[in-house]
Amino acid sequence: MKLAFGNEMIDLAALKSETARVRVLAPDEAALRHQSELEQTAAVKQSLTRPIAGYSLSEWFRNGKNLRLAIIIPDVTRNCSTPIYLRVLLKELENLGAKAQDTTIVVAVGNHRHCTEAELERLVGEDIYARYAVVNHLSRENLVDLGTTPSGNRILMNRDIVRADKVLVTGNITYHNFAGFSGGRKSILPGVSGSETILNNHRLMLKGDRMHEKCQIGILAGNPIHEDMLHAVGLLDPRQDKLYCLNVVTNMFGQILTAFCGRLAPVFEAGVAFAESKYKIEVPARGNIVLCSAGGFPYDINFYQSFKSLYSGSKITAPGGYLFLLAECRDGLGDTEEKFKFWFSKNQSEIIQELYHQFDVVGQIAYWTKDAQRNFKLFVVTHPANFAQLQSLGLTTIGQETLEQQLNKALAESGESHIYLAPYANITYLGVNEPAF
Repeated sequence: MKLAFGNEMIDLAALKSETARVRVLAPDEAALRHQSELEQTAAVKQSLTRPIAGYSLSEWFRNGKNLRLAIIIPDVTRNCSTPIYLRVLLKELENLGAKAQDTTIVVAVGNHRHCTEAELERLVGEDIYARYAVVNHLSRENLVDLGTTPSGNRILMNRDIVRADKVLVTGNITYHNFAGFSGGRKSILPGVSGSETILNNHRLMLKGDRMHEKCQIGILAGNPIHEDMLHAVGLLDPRQDKLYCLNVVTNMFGQILTAFCGRLAPVFEAGVAFAESKYKIEVPARGNIVLCSAGGFPYDINFYQSFKSLYSGSKITAPGGYLFLLAECRDGLGDTEEKFKFWFSKNQSEIIQELYHQFDVVGQIAYWTKDAQRNFKLFVVTHPANFAQLQSLGLTTIGQETLEQQLNKALAESGESHIYLAPYANITYLGVNEPAF
């Protein structure tokens, strides 16, 4: 039994005598298999011939010869073979009368940093970059006020998107820590919305002195962040004729497995169902020993990126149980040490209060990491070079050479309970068929 760690595989020798109790939680085989460019292109073309509810690209873009078109694409933090699906879409749109000079490709950076010119070219491909205007969304300027959602969020949105006659929304559907899933409406808010609009939306995860119980990975029903995003889409496209959506679901390499196109809401719904069929894994009961790999390099490049695996593993760990996160973190924390220390120096209640004033993803990471420490025996298996830095945040670190010793101790205490191995915790949604504690 082995789990990825950086560029290595760690052999879990201590578990060899426990095979009857060990369950490996891996996603569907298709998610682990490479897709050729030909296969990916075919998947996108097939989606265009079988649009959801029969709402075709040609119907949406009819009489499109003189229309201003905006295409929203994900930024560099989302690897989903954007050039492949863009080539297919742009060829179809050109056949329908779209002109390059009337088309703007907007990168949905939200409040993330702007892409460099080299990154913009890499995002869309050299051929497309040479012919089309490709721009970063600016979250603090060039905004239009569309009104207010029921939550009280004032929706400020990118002027190019608002003024366009037609907007083609694209992206990848996968699990998201507090919006439930990425994709669909998330390309609009936060993707091309104003900074304060984004922060107000994210603050909906705060409920009094704690995190909202519905703002979690894989949850849409009753999730106020998701609902606020849907209302923002409604303000942008009240007649449901401005937006068209193409969303993909990818394998672990960011290669397209399938695509869906049509109106945004049904496309998102279909994509979520497909993503769950490939990546959702439920267990009968929480385990006393859970080992989660962040997927090896580059997925475990830093603690910021590896946190998603910790969070996923916490969903299936029994109270008082052992939770091991295997993450090499060759680039350290993934943000400034000053920022991490600021958030990790606070208790959970203090973190919540601070998030009301300044929302920051590192604050959310600190909150849920402390929640895991409160409920489980949490060990971060990492490179010794990271020990001092992670320990300064209050984390317990061990090297791969002492993992077996700690595992033997956990086995001695665990009795006959379940043992779970999650080799791809970075991309899987782990859940349990029992009420959460």
